[in-house]
Amino acid sequence: MVARKILIVDDSKELLGLYTLAFAEKYTVRTATGPHEALRLLGQVKPDVLMTDYHMGESLDGLDLIRIVRQSHPAVKCLLNSASMNDDLEARAHAMGVPAVQKGDLTALYRALDGLFQRNKRKAGSE
Repeated sequence: MVARKILIVDDSKELLGLYTLAFAEKYTVRTATGPHEALRLLGQVKPDVLMTDYHMGESLDGLDLIRIVRQSHPAVKCLLNSASMNDDLEARAHAMGVPAVQKGDLTALYRALDGLFQRNKRKAGSE
């Protein structure tokens, strides 16, 4: 079985390290410290899922990054992960069809990632 790949984008190197440790047993994990680095890595990494923070201190936020990724790499599933999750941000993400998870909730992140991979599996099975 080919390992599923996730590209995790966050400006916190400490959190990227934690996520890498948390998800490395189940997924092939690559990281980027911002949206611009993530866009450069997308073609090389070819992730199944992009998991991105919302606020990263660059000109692009997480939802901007997701919009660009969907245009350039439509097969990549996306997940928003933010410490500043609120009703408005969650509604904006859901309006785009993107799961939104509070940063640090590893159980919810695993559940959301599994859900995205299950969607991919059902889609591939129907083709």
